[in-house]
Amino acid sequence: MKKIIGLLLVVLISFAISLFIPWKQVLLFEQGRTEEPIAYLPIENGDAFDIIFVHSIHLTDVTESYVIKNQQIEQTMIQFSQYGIGMPAEVHEGERYEYKDGMHHLYVNDVYFDSMNIRNGKTVSNHRLVVKRQGEEQFELKFNDYFVPGDWYKVSIQTLSLWQLWRGVEMQ
Repeated sequence: MKKIIGLLLVVLISFAISLFIPWKQVLLFEQGRTEEPIAYLPIENGDAFDIIFVHSIHLTDVTESYVIKNQQIEQTMIQFSQYGIGMPAEVHEGERYEYKDGMHHLYVNDVYFDSMNIRNGKTVSNHRLVVKRQGEEQFELKFNDYFVPGDWYKVSIQTLSLWQLWRGVEMQ
């Protein structure tokens, strides 16, 4: 009987500990002011995503492309249809510019972020997240399905425990 109770106690303690060991890599969205986790998206090294937003002045889509590398977010490209406030106006060393299909493409190198601050548009609220996981078909998520228009969010790559995953909202 003591062996069964001892074994049960070991299993119970092991389970409790495993709840709090970080193991799942995610793209984590935290409320900018409080850093409270709002939503997460499971993501692995090599997976990519685009953030598409409508420029508030010329009202056209701007796409920023990123890839996950070693727990960092690497920016790879900015795509837009017309120049304006906030749009890149020159090509720096190591970057490449291309104009095709009516769109400006600025390919960047060695631009890494540990975290990024993103505001969900308030006046023009049509931000989208296009997820490009390796070996899967890409899909699009609307920011307004998860985030309050006008609020800002800190986005980073984090490793979460089972407990943190259960408490959060998975974006799908």
